Amino acid sequence: MSTNKQAPGKLSITPSARNLLRLLVFAVFACASAAFFFACFPAGAFAQISAREINLQNIALNKCEQYLKVNKIELASKSFEEASSYERAMEANPNYKKVKETFDKRKKEYIKELTDKGNQFFLEKKFEDCKKIFLKVSFIDSENAQAKDKIEICEQQLKLLEHKREVYHNPSLDLKTIEKWDVERLKHVSMQAIDMINKKNFTAALAFLRECKQKDPNNPYFEEKIRTVELFIKIQGMANAFTGKSSAAPNDPTCEVILGGLEKEDKNYKLRRYSLDERNFSKHMVSIAKYYLFKGRHDDAESILKLNLEMSGLADETSFLLAKIYYDRQEYMHSYLTFKTLRAKADLVAEFKPQTRNYYYELLFRLYKLLMLTTLIQAAILVNMAYRSYPIVDYAFDGIITRFFTFRMYDSKYYYEKGMINYNKANYDRAVTNLAKSISLDKSNVSAYHTLGLCYYKQKVYDQARLSFEAVIRMTPNNQRAAYYLALIYDYMKMPKEAIRMLEVARGITVTNRNFTMLEIEKNKRLYLGTFQDYKVSADKILNLNEPVIT
Repeated sequence: MSTNKQAPGKLSITPSARNLLRLLVFAVFACASAAFFFACFPAGAFAQISAREINLQNIALNKCEQYLKVNKIELASKSFEEASSYERAMEANPNYKKVKETFDKRKKEYIKELTDKGNQFFLEKKFEDCKKIFLKVSFIDSENAQAKDKIEICEQQLKLLEHKREVYHNPSLDLKTIEKWDVERLKHVSMQAIDMINKKNFTAALAFLRECKQKDPNNPYFEEKIRTVELFIKIQGMANAFTGKSSAAPNDPTCEVILGGLEKEDKNYKLRRYSLDERNFSKHMVSIAKYYLFKGRHDDAESILKLNLEMSGLADETSFLLAKIYYDRQEYMHSYLTFKTLRAKADLVAEFKPQTRNYYYELLFRLYKLLMLTTLIQAAILVNMAYRSYPIVDYAFDGIITRFFTFRMYDSKYYYEKGMINYNKANYDRAVTNLAKSISLDKSNVSAYHTLGLCYYKQKVYDQARLSFEAVIRMTPNNQRAAYYLALIYDYMKMPKEAIRMLEVARGITVTNRNFTMLEIEKNKRLYLGTFQDYKVSADKILNLNEPVIT
């Protein structure tokens, strides 16, 4: 059995004693360190550091209050941020809470004021000023979401403004001018689009409308117009495809498919009428009618052709096909009338002229052979009767036969009545022409002479009027109206005796005893004027006339 032998001169230590010794050494070291720290830094040092921070914070708070008094909120905000940087003094300094309440209140009011002003600039589209205002708001309140949004929008609008300036090659343009030019450009482009639609150039119209939509994306009018034009382009393409396909190969099943699609999209043909010009629409309708005839659907072909005539006017090929349908149905009267209308056209297409002429004469003979024979027989009988009873017939018709063969179809009465119509309409030049013709055919037509004199009187051609009225007096010496106008003309021509005599005739009173002689009338102008005026007033009442004295 082995035993542990200790070396001479060494102390034996157990593990537990070793650990205890280590703890004792650590405690002694800690006490020594604490004693050294308190020896170097006395307890009043902490209080001194806290007071210094409070003093610096109060200086910043005083600056903040001074800036608030002069309404310099940005500088006040900067000073308050400086005061808030002393975090250890915030709780211990009662002045901080007081200033914080005042600053927060003024800050809120100032932000509201700036926000209202910025929003006003935004509404007025003054984006540069708006951005400056909201940058101030963001500086004061970095967490303000409205300020961030407005700054972002303003930057986008300013970029757009720069782009517009580059487009218009004018860096000094303001937003209002650009908007004005954009509106004018939009109006011009929209008018071009409408013009292209009216000209059936829908591809160009669609390009213009899309440009308008890009410039004004919130306008529903352009969206609707784009849809309409796209539909017109679709209908136009389908119609042209059917016209070409049915003309080349009417037995192709594709024709039925295209026609079915057209009937589904445009059952009443209004879209096709608007999307195609008149010539192409008529051509398309004729192609449908020919396709129906090829399929044996004559009733449908007739309906299409009639509709084509209503919607696009009279077309040669349409009328020709319609007349042929009537002919095939043995509706000869309808066919004849249609061919007759075609034959009467001066600008009939050359390819239809021979066939139209052949059908016309065939139908004419077929319909009118018996009627023409009967008419010829009746005409022969009438000619024979007229030859045998020429004097009686000529008398019965007021000499019309004689006047016809002597090239004098109209008599004096006809020209007189025509002259009276023109006289009543105050068309005196034409009235004079017709009345002169009437007098040349009948020299004894007193009424024509009288009306001719009135026409000249109204035209103030008094020499000719005098000759006409004197002719009336020669034929009817007691014609009061002619004498009345003749008296006025004699008065104008300084013929006092004749004027007084004509007024006596106009009054219808035979004067046997006068208080004056005609010689006195000629010599005494005052006597003449008084007598003339009295006689004229009397004649005016009797004849119900009131013509002024000619001056």
